[in-house]
Amino acid sequence: ANTLSSEGTAVNKADVPRSIVAKASKVQPIIAELVKDFRKLMSPYTATNLREKRNNRMKDYATVAGQLGITHLVMISQTEKNSILRIGKHSDGPTLHFKIAKFSLCSHVQSLQKRPFISLAAFMTAPLVVLNNFSQSEESHTKLMKVTFQHMFPTINVQNVKLSDCRRVVLFHLNKEDGTVEMRHYAIRATPVGISKGVKRIIQMKVPNLSELEDVSEFVEGQYGAGAISDSEAEDENSRVTLPDRYVGKGNAKSQQSAMKLTELGPRLTLELYKVEAGLNEGDILYHKFVQKSSIEAAKAKAKIEKLKNLKAQRTAVQKENVKRKRESEEEARKERMERKRQKYEGNGQKGTGDDKESDEEEGNASGGDDGDEE
Repeated sequence: ANTLSSEGTAVNKADVPRSIVAKASKVQPIIAELVKDFRKLMSPYTATNLREKRNNRMKDYATVAGQLGITHLVMISQTEKNSILRIGKHSDGPTLHFKIAKFSLCSHVQSLQKRPFISLAAFMTAPLVVLNNFSQSEESHTKLMKVTFQHMFPTINVQNVKLSDCRRVVLFHLNKEDGTVEMRHYAIRATPVGISKGVKRIIQMKVPNLSELEDVSEFVEGQYGAGAISDSEAEDENSRVTLPDRYVGKGNAKSQQSAMKLTELGPRLTLELYKVEAGLNEGDILYHKFVQKSSIEAAKAKAKIEKLKNLKAQRTAVQKENVKRKRESEEEARKERMERKRQKYEGNGQKGTGDDKESDEEEGNASGGDDGDEE
């Protein structure tokens, strides 16, 4: 099956960004819950039922990412002082390291809401991505953040996307003052406008109590219907749109005017970028917030990394050669054992044939002696 990119060209679903969200170390229960909430945010193109072990690291997931078609690895770990979020592009990088300055779980957000939004269907399609203030920055690491956030989610064509697939929004807002990124996750909801509360309740299948009324018109037009329009519609003028197609929810028909509203789902994170690596959790340091190096120091660090990389490659080659030599020696030993067994089997067979001949001669001699006695 194919989907459409932002340029309007056909894209195979195999090219849709897919992710693994996991914890990369032993973490507190609240951080483990944050990992689950982040997986839910990345739905549906993420491993929702991932089996994790305490000693799993990013490199362990990277070894299987290629086989599963994974494009991004999102690791959340915890140190004595901070919680760390790493986003790595498989397989060549880069890797962005964030400090989680503040966060709130989905349960925290919903506990403050009078009517929390709960819908499993909303997580069957990927969310829309909204980036704010990123285009106004000329810094290279900010541009890299923008590209990374964009490519974590499937691209869309605004003119061809199905309206019913637009169920959620992920917002990334860059604070210019301190360089932190605010991440929010919302559900998109639509309610019909231009009708009375009574009619709206009937359209939305909320059957009212009409036992004290003589006619249904009293409910629609009278005080029970609360007037011509909803109390909240006066402040929703900017949110009113005419639907080009049918949308989710009762009364949201094609060409119907509805008010679009956002309901926060969570999780809520405040991220602070402090390091960017060229590779997948390795390689040159492209950016570091707290460590500034001169060109000479950077060249020395790069040479050291290259030296360690070459040393690792040499050790890997030697290890492969040792394994190959060991297998060859084991194969030779196996062949020698098989040859000894064959020779032993053939020797036993020849010995058995000689014994048979000797026994036949003895029987012949015995039979000859008996014939002489009879004569």
